[in-house]
Amino acid sequence: MIEEKKPFISAKNSAATGGLGALLTTLVPPLLPDADDPWRPALYALAPILSAIITYFMNWVINRHGLETPAEASLRNRSERDLKNIDKQLLSPNISPAFRVELLKDREKTVRQLVNIGKTVQVADASSPTDTVDTE
Repeated sequence: MIEEKKPFISAKNSAATGGLGALLTTLVPPLLPDADDPWRPALYALAPILSAIITYFMNWVINRHGLETPAEASLRNRSERDLKNIDKQLLSPNISPAFRVELLKDREKTVRQLVNIGKTVQVADASSPTDTVDTE
């Protein structure tokens, strides 16, 4: 599977860095209430650096461990719902042996799909264009 390259920093990440820097600068006056303290300008200068470092590590953790996209979460929820319904039907004593075999095959396929979400099952966004043009 070819993994798509994602930029490490985006507009959202830089906005988070700026917002975190702004929050950190509001912590300087409570930490050093004296306006003539020589460490106060140093803390104001460190706030953007600390926010960039914190944002970098947050991005690293998210990129390293991954998070599900909404489309993958939707597929996972749908598959889990299908699995519950299949299990409920399998417990019923009123189904024929042929239908039971069919349900077991469907259950196996659903479990395989659940396991492979994010690995081999790719979920396309609804807004992305598809390449289904008829050549006839």
